[in-house]
Amino acid sequence: MQMPFVRLWPLCLACALVSGCESLQSGLKKAVLMDYDQVMNFRAYQFEQPIMWSANGSQSGVFGHAQDVDGFWMTYVICNVRNAGSEATLIDLDVHKFYVEYQGKKFFYQPLGNYMVTSIPNNIPGNPQATNLVNQRLYVETQIGNDVTQYNPSPNTYSGNPHRFAIYVTKSEPGPLDISERIPLRYEGHPNILNPRNQPPATNESFNNPARSSDLRTTCRPQLN
Repeated sequence: MQMPFVRLWPLCLACALVSGCESLQSGLKKAVLMDYDQVMNFRAYQFEQPIMWSANGSQSGVFGHAQDVDGFWMTYVICNVRNAGSEATLIDLDVHKFYVEYQGKKFFYQPLGNYMVTSIPNNIPGNPQATNLVNQRLYVETQIGNDVTQYNPSPNTYSGNPHRFAIYVTKSEPGPLDISERIPLRYEGHPNILNPRNQPPATNESFNNPARSSDLRTTCRPQLN
């Protein structure tokens, strides 16, 4: 694993005489290090099996569009976790504390809200009943790993791509929706350093040929400088 500490040394040296650097240095000693890969951005998703969208029938997938909403999913794989700082403590890593900042807003990994998507193929808005079923199916088909995982302090790296999840973001700025963006992943609640693989995400914005579970990588790609 490429150690990202070197990127922070100039910052630490520059602020060595500034009040507040002690807290920064303390945070680094406790920081959990994670490599991640933004593997795919998709606008539409095809379920492995159709779901009962309403009493009128089933639907085969979802599309990131609804009234006044245009959105897409960003899929991330956590490649490894290293909790080896000199002051490392037990961390309960909660995947729902991962987030991205997109067009000035924070988006956490969390269930969809009502009426945030429409169905494939009939463009039916996601009412509460349908949204609940959609969230259940997305959870099963796109998430890898538990919601919360404990990582004890250890000199060893927890490898094996232990987590995958897809964060839904919505557009708030004018202009066309660009789903090709590479957005840094963040984590809230524990000192951390998140190191990207710097690979461009695969993209799929097709309504007629949506992304499927089998399209989502389960492992990280090599590091690009």
